[in-house]
Amino acid sequence: MYESPGGTLGLLMLQLKILVRAISSSIGLASAGTWTEYLVDFHPF
Repeated sequence: MYESPGGTLGLLMLQLKILVRAISSSIGLASAGTWTEYLVDFHPF
């Protein structure tokens, strides 16, 4: 389905960030969403 392994990992990380944002938005935990997104953005992948 995916063209490259790197693209696959990048897409998974992007989906995770979107999921984190959706959950934090629906629950209303802006601070939790912020630090979680920070960890995702700077994860050593």
